[in-house]
Amino acid sequence: MRSRRPRRFIFAQRTALAGAIVVASGALVWAEDTAPAAHDYFRYCANCHGAKGRGNGPQARQLEAPPDDLSDCRATGKVSDDQFFKAIKQGGLAAGMGPEMPAWSGTLDDAQIHALVAYVRRFCRDRQASPGHGATR
Repeated sequence: MRSRRPRRFIFAQRTALAGAIVVASGALVWAEDTAPAAHDYFRYCANCHGAKGRGNGPQARQLEAPPDDLSDCRATGKVSDDQFFKAIKQGGLAAGMGPEMPAWSGTLDDAQIHALVAYVRRFCRDRQASPGHGATR
């Protein structure tokens, strides 16, 4: 009589492989979905907010007040998506934020701004997920 063990093992391998393909496919779709927002972020925001949103971009030192650290979960958790949207679209003062934050309504449409809001929300999650996330800039 044939052993069932190899059949179960093959089923487990196939199931694991199918799960890996789904996860990989999801990651690829997610990466494609965020590419335009990432491009916009690096083009319009990273000069002040920095590549990882920590407020340490190359232009940050030239500002009167340092840009917000978008990776600080305590701070960004207090800011609604609507406030982020308004700050990006109409400038910092319109949303009760820094006066040096420019308005991007003439450059970015509402869909791009919504995508940017979702993109900057990632900085907090990414920082929490990284080893030693409690470290300062």
